[in-house]
Amino acid sequence: EAEQVYIKILETRRKMLGSDHPDTIFVQAQLARLYQRQGRDDDAERMFVEALGLTRRVRGDEHRGTLRLMSDLGRLYNKLGRADDAERMYVEALDRVRRVRGDEHTQTLNLINDLGWLYNELGRADEAEVLHLEALGTRRRVLGEDHPQTLWSKYNLAWVRELQGRTEEAERLFRETLEARRRVLGENHEATLWSKYRLALLYSDQGRHDEAERFHRAALAGRRLTLGDDDEETIRSMNSLAWVLLKREPPAARDAEAALPIALEANERTDFQDPGYLDTLALAYHLTDNVEKAIDTQKKAISLVPAANAELREELARRLGEFEKATEDTLR
Repeated sequence: EAEQVYIKILETRRKMLGSDHPDTIFVQAQLARLYQRQGRDDDAERMFVEALGLTRRVRGDEHRGTLRLMSDLGRLYNKLGRADDAERMYVEALDRVRRVRGDEHTQTLNLINDLGWLYNELGRADEAEVLHLEALGTRRRVLGEDHPQTLWSKYNLAWVRELQGRTEEAERLFRETLEARRRVLGENHEATLWSKYRLALLYSDQGRHDEAERFHRAALAGRRLTLGDDDEETIRSMNSLAWVLLKREPPAARDAEAALPIALEANERTDFQDPGYLDTLALAYHLTDNVEKAIDTQKKAISLVPAANAELREELARRLGEFEKATEDTLR
């Protein structure tokens, strides 16, 4: 419904005011953000790029609208795995907003957070640490210890500590952030659920499977309730919970029967087009003795891996080899 309203307003403003009028560009940017929320990434990128070009020409490189669109594009590129493009957008926007609005402005701190998040995802922990420490210190001073934005910076720093192998400190920071978010935002706020999810991942990496399962189940239940079953974060939680159930140690503790329907739902909701989720489903099939389905599913997962991601392709191919060898051993 919102899309139809935005399209009508955009058409009217283009006709009455022109494509390069600030009010027209504003609606175009809002429509692009809506497309991004809908998962229509190609449409979102097209609209963002066009709106950015228009607002640069009309309002200049340092207008807050220009800088916000650069930030929007950075987030979209990050989501699409175009890390170089995302970093370029973030760095340019951050440099401009620091110069124009200073180090304590909300837009500056948001861009620091976004660039630091990108570095976290790329495993560039030392670069991320510098940014998150700056954002956390500024937000504590300007906004207070329990402000939601301060808590995001604390959460991001916990993630950095995890990447650095400082797991005790990471756990402490994640837990402090979780308790503060529960108190300030509520049990099922999206940010609270992110804290639960990251704690689950940390515990899984440490082999603390019972705690990992408990937090994954809590995050999944909350995301189903607040975001819906088809939201990408809900589906991510489905896959992560299934993976924990399949990878418990010792092997006797694994629960493939419980994992299979969860992994299947995650793939149904992504139209069987995500190689990572297919990998989980293939393992679930393998551990429940659905031999042919395991092999076919893993082959499809490999076929969907982008050519540039050789590391993931090799990992999935190795697991396929294990499935095929197990099948051969059974036949012998």
